[in-house]
Amino acid sequence: MTQILITGGAGYIGSMLYLRLKQLNHNPIIYDNLTYNQTSLERINAILKNRIPIKDALTINPKDYEKIDYVHGDIRDKEKLEGLFKKYNFDFVFHFADIVGYFPCEDQKDLSHEISTKGTKIIAELCKKHDSKLIYNSTSSIYGLSPTENLIDEDFEIKEIKDQYSKNKFESEQIIKELNPDHVILRPATVSGLSLRMRPDLLPNHFTYRAWLKRNLAVSDPGHYRAFIEINDMIDAYVLVLNNFKKGTYNLGSLNLTKLAVVNEIEKQFNNLKLSIVQNIGDKRNLKIDSSRFCKTFDFKPKRDFEDIIVPMINFLEKEGDFFNKKEYLNMTREQWKKLME
Repeated sequence: MTQILITGGAGYIGSMLYLRLKQLNHNPIIYDNLTYNQTSLERINAILKNRIPIKDALTINPKDYEKIDYVHGDIRDKEKLEGLFKKYNFDFVFHFADIVGYFPCEDQKDLSHEISTKGTKIIAELCKKHDSKLIYNSTSSIYGLSPTENLIDEDFEIKEIKDQYSKNKFESEQIIKELNPDHVILRPATVSGLSLRMRPDLLPNHFTYRAWLKRNLAVSDPGHYRAFIEINDMIDAYVLVLNNFKKGTYNLGSLNLTKLAVVNEIEKQFNNLKLSIVQNIGDKRNLKIDSSRFCKTFDFKPKRDFEDIIVPMINFLEKEGDFFNKKEYLNMTREQWKKLME
């Protein structure tokens, strides 16, 4: 049985990966400090025990951890992590533990930098020491405000990174490469869709929620491109890496759309959706990523389009309209969330 550690495994991506790995009869262990008081662990358990769909599990809190392989801990606690590596002799480590997103990293620059870089250094050292293969979740946001209309591949020269989130990720990549454990570094597009621990701040999720709630969207830089991937496609990709590990750095995305094109896709689901152009909301990004290296290396073929991101969320919101107002889903302050929703 494959022994797998998922740091940050109670989060947006990690919880979905844990669920898939359990369903594939692997032995994943979640390591997380539950910063946001997540109830994703209970939801994983509800799905595994009762075989219910994710959309139904999102509102369930059975408060039963007995089948969840979970360790509460801080990613900077090297002693605790060392004990885990010795106990389980991990074959693979998926490293997600981080403060993620533009707003929380800008608000907590020093703390986010410490957690990202110190935590990554500890994980990379332990992977090297214990001969564990490391899969690191970086971000395509490190490409920033691209001066080119061409697709950006992994060899693109990154000259300047302005936001703290992307700086943390890029520095963590360098730490991993310098320590030279057996690693795969992924630079994913903006991941979106229903998860056991939602993130409403992600652009497609935020736009869909606002359109459903207010029937209007406020967009800055409508001609700027963003790269996207539906969360189940992303989990499919991680499983492919697990099954056919090949060291390297890879972009991972399936769609490159302008923000205006995103609005147009969402508009198809609503009548009389109003659009306004505003200035200076969130981070400045303009990028289209080339994921062909990953697709060729791992024989990856994305299965979902943008409609598969937004339609399930709209259907869910029709039943649970107050869902995104719960504290556990906000990676930002309520004031910042309110500003996005103005």
